[in-house]
This record gives sequence, C-alpha cells and structure tokens, in this order.
Amino acid sequence: MSKFENMENQNPINILAKMEQGIAFSAAMQEVPEVAFAHQPGCLCCSDGRFSPSDATLEKEGMAGQGILLLFNEVELNDFVAKLKINPEKPQIIASHEACGAAGLAFDAIKKLMAENQDEEVARIFAFLGISQLPTTSDELGVVYTKQLAKLTNIDYAHLELSPEKEHHNESGIIVTDLDFDERFIVTGEQQFFNSASAKLGLSDEYIKTELTELTKIAFGSHGRMGHHDNEIFHLLVISNPAGAARLSSIAEQVTNNQIFSGRVKVEVAVRE
Repeated sequence: MSKFENMENQNPINILAKMEQGIAFSAAMQEVPEVAFAHQPGCLCCSDGRFSPSDATLEKEGMAGQGILLLFNEVELNDFVAKLKINPEKPQIIASHEACGAAGLAFDAIKKLMAENQDEEVARIFAFLGISQLPTTSDELGVVYTKQLAKLTNIDYAHLELSPEKEHHNESGIIVTDLDFDERFIVTGEQQFFNSASAKLGLSDEYIKTELTELTKIAFGSHGRMGHHDNEIFHLLVISNPAGAARLSSIAEQVTNNQIFSGRVKVEVAVRE
C-alpha cells in the first residue's frame, strides 16, 4: 500500500483541537503515523494554506511565492537554483497560484527599485527572469518567476487557481520543518496552516526568518485570520530532529519577538529522535 493510499484510510489529526484540549503539540504529534514522514515526490508550492497540489499524490513543500523573495539576494538565489537542480529528491512540479501575497511583495519591491533608479539591480532581476520590463500585475510576475525557476531546475510547471470560497486567508499557524512531512496528516477541513519547507530545501537562517515573518504578517493583515480573531494565538509548529529543532526554534523565536505581532505568536516544537 502506498503512502497516499495509507493516508486515505486515516483521519487527519486536528492539531489545534488537541492543543485547545491542553495536549502538548509534541504529544499530539506522537499520534501521527510514521508513514507521514516517508519521502514522497512533492510540489514546490507557495506556503499559502489555501493551496495544495492539484495532484493529490504529491506532498506540499512550501515556500512563500515558491521562493520569489530570493530575487533580491543574488547569491542565495543562484545557490538555491543550483542545489535544487541536482537534488535527487527535488519536487516533481513547481506551481504558481492566483493572488500570491509574496509575488505582491516582490512586485512592490521591484517598483521601488525602479523608482529609486536602481537600474543595475533591476537589470539583474530582469535578466534572471528573462524579461525586459516589469509585468503588468504581481500575479503575472509570479507566473514569470515560477516558470523560470521550473525551467532552470528542469522541473515541471503548473498553475493553481483560487476558488471563490478561499478569498481570505484562514491560517492559524505555520508548519516549519526540514523533514519529509506530509501536512495532510494533521490538516483537517476546518483549519489551514502555512507551510515552510525552506529549511529542507537548504535556505539560510536569514531567509527563513524573513519568510516566517512575512507569512505571519499576512495572517495578521486585513485578509488574514488573526486580523479578525483578536484573542487567538498564531502557532509556529516546528517539526524536526534534535539538531534541526534547535535551529528552527531559534529562528521562530525571533519572529515571536517582533512587536508588531503583540505577543500573539507562539512556537511549538515536536522533536523526532
């Protein structure tokens, strides 16, 4: 029986409900079957909790905008592309999506560079993207970037549409992991999580901190769950082995210290020995 077929025969564990009952995240994760941690071909999709791979047999490996924020760090972007290209366990597809917040951030940042006459930096970004001018919309930029990343890494490209009922973000936290982990074993229909697999894909501490911060900002914004539920805690759910858990917990704790989140972000850790 494949991992996907195994998952089909199980009810996902509602992690939020468990924690609301006073069960520690680490204890609740003990109920997750070992098969959830087996390697499966993946989709490098946006961290956005409203989207999952169209092919249900693929795991989700999340990065904000499929890594579009790396456009502003030439060294790390080139390193990411080079390592992803030769990774024997690289994702099977890379997918862009409608209404991407990370693409919006990148779009605004490029416009700012253009307004500041940062011509050399803009030219570098455009050269990577294979374009001569900024696309009309942020969604178009997201598609251009994702197609180029797929091309450079020899991975298939796909695009995910946004269903009308998912216009607003409903994420209650971020799954932060450097392991093979299928989030569908802990995500139930009534809850959503962002997904950050950037550590698994070899990204730096500074990038991961930026990604977690920007995703949390989305959750606290006017279109996010935390912006409309003042008493709720936003959870950074770290899942790793002992060494990785120490690293990721340290990065996540830095996000909780950001005053703009008013102390409403909490790190939860599940360590796999």
